[in-house]
Amino acid sequence: MKRNVLVMVSVLVLTFVFTLTVSATKPAYFSGFFYGPEPGYHFCFATGEYPDMDGFMFGCGYYTNMDGVGWTANWEGTVDGKSGTCVIHARTFIKDKLTSQVATNQCTGDLAGFHVVGDGDFYTLPFTWEGWYHWEK
Repeated sequence: MKRNVLVMVSVLVLTFVFTLTVSATKPAYFSGFFYGPEPGYHFCFATGEYPDMDGFMFGCGYYTNMDGVGWTANWEGTVDGKSGTCVIHARTFIKDKLTSQVATNQCTGDLAGFHVVGDGDFYTLPFTWEGWYHWEK
């Protein structure tokens, strides 16, 4: 009986580990720059080297909440030919307010399951950003 329980627990653990490893793509690095904003939006950004967008990711957003140390925004755009909307949460560094940490999630449409963690650099013109993205399956 103990052996059957041990085998069942081992199978469940292996299934759990395997499921976790295939439930998301590996994080991939990407970077880009801010441009615009286009009419009706507060900001726009794209991947590539300024001023050339590489077409992998581009879109615009508008702030929904701002306070002294961060903001939340809705972003509408395209990633790898898929379109949808995402919520962006950013926190500026209190010391200089020229850099920020960003998390993107709550994506809808074709972008459901898309996640980003990145940093923005507002020291340079144009403003640049870099980070890591992955897709949950």
